[in-house]
Amino acid sequence: MKKIIVGLLVITGVLSAQIKPGNVMDVPMGVYFPKNKPVMDFSVFTAGKIKDNGIAARYRGVYPGKFGFLIGGGIGNFQGSVGYALDFGLLINLKYTLLRETGNMPSVSLGIDNAFLKNSKLQSEGTPSDTVASLFSRIPFYLGLTKHIGDFLTITGGLGTGKFAWNYSEIATLGGFWGVELRPFSALGIYWEGFMPSKKRNVGLGLRFMPGLEAVVNLKYADYTFSYFKVDYFEVGLRYERMFKGYKRKKREKVEVIVFGKIYDGVTGLPIGFGRAYIKETGKEVKVRRDGSFVFHLPPGKYTIVVEAKPKYEPKEKVIELTGDMPRINFGLRLKQSSAYRELLIHIKNAREKLRRNLLKDAYNEILLAKAIDSTDKQVKRIYTQILARVDRVVKVYRMRARQAEKLGRYKLALKYWKNIVDLYPKDQEAKVAIKRITARLKALEAQRKARQNLLRQQAQSAKARKKQQKPKVDIKSLMARGKTLFYQGNYQEAKAIFERVLAIDPQNSEARYYLSKTNYYIKALGGGR
Repeated sequence: MKKIIVGLLVITGVLSAQIKPGNVMDVPMGVYFPKNKPVMDFSVFTAGKIKDNGIAARYRGVYPGKFGFLIGGGIGNFQGSVGYALDFGLLINLKYTLLRETGNMPSVSLGIDNAFLKNSKLQSEGTPSDTVASLFSRIPFYLGLTKHIGDFLTITGGLGTGKFAWNYSEIATLGGFWGVELRPFSALGIYWEGFMPSKKRNVGLGLRFMPGLEAVVNLKYADYTFSYFKVDYFEVGLRYERMFKGYKRKKREKVEVIVFGKIYDGVTGLPIGFGRAYIKETGKEVKVRRDGSFVFHLPPGKYTIVVEAKPKYEPKEKVIELTGDMPRINFGLRLKQSSAYRELLIHIKNAREKLRRNLLKDAYNEILLAKAIDSTDKQVKRIYTQILARVDRVVKVYRMRARQAEKLGRYKLALKYWKNIVDLYPKDQEAKVAIKRITARLKALEAQRKARQNLLRQQAQSAKARKKQQKPKVDIKSLMARGKTLFYQGNYQEAKAIFERVLAIDPQNSEARYYLSKTNYYIKALGGGR
């Protein structure tokens, strides 16, 4: 069990502790109060040695007082307390919060933490009591950051001098401090704090019996690992804190409540990093940050907060009611995408798909439609730039090929490339002039081709006519009659020549084919006779 407790302390060793006026812990944190409601604080404490482990003795300085008290308070960003402790003398605490905590930003505070006046010298716990150290080295000046995470965890850390920088027998120029306050319940607080370079560590426990009344037990100068746990001193304190109702009734309305909101995309759930939020009743307006958050500081009352992120999202309203005992309110809003934004996303998707398929003209037309909806959209700008870059490369290639094709006399191919350029760049003057020039050239070539075809046709017709004129007219009937006469007279050779002549003129003449076959038969039968 002991090892588990030590392990948890080591794991949380870079976190921080919450300190309010009069709290007997050592690590400071930035706190602030309503400007018209001061806080008064009174603390009493006692301390004693548990066992001399030599941890505190390394400091050669002043240790916790045996008994003491503190009285102090705060208003607005200022906080302070004075008191007295045996072995310490007069105690002084001063603190001022330079920047209040807003959104994800921590608060920033500076001051003097637990300085005491002893032997007419200002010092801090753990620093030497001799005069070797300079005044600056002895006084515990600090600059710290504080961040609340919900209502259960507070983290703080920073740089300081005096007790923050003391390292056993030496004083460093600056030292660091870290700590954590963990509140699993509103009535229970668990504290841890550490210092560098001294490696001093304190642990504590706070218990609230009733509103404003808290008992604190601290173990100081602790030394522990996973195998052992040692501590030199303990402190027990009782603190009472009270917030007054306000010293001026008229300024009661000036109590401000921190209203922290954040807007998200209703579809993707991602933060929306642009737009504005305003109060419908007063017109007060703030810009939405990149992380989707916005902050109002409002007096108690009922308000209607309107959030706009045009033109991508539809406006949304939220009614809140603030009371004086409400220091902070957090909420988130999911905005519905507008119809125009949904159409924009469709055009962006289509443009990307066309670009992937290298359909540059279609992609260009899609992105132009998207630009008409919202020319400031980052996706539209990025895709538009990509398309233009790709179009420039393609047009450069088309232009080179068109010039080469025209030079080689391949006018139709050159015309195709020039038209492709005009499709992508309608205002390209070189392409327009080239299209007119090549179109005129193609028309001239087509006219020459038709004229040449007509000339060839005329020449063929003339040759055919001349051939017909030169060819003698033969009377097939007369030849057949002559051939028959010779056939019946027995002059087969002469008859054969006439029948062959008839078939040469008219190959389809069946009568000439008949008599030619009979003539050949008789010539063969007669052994080649007449």
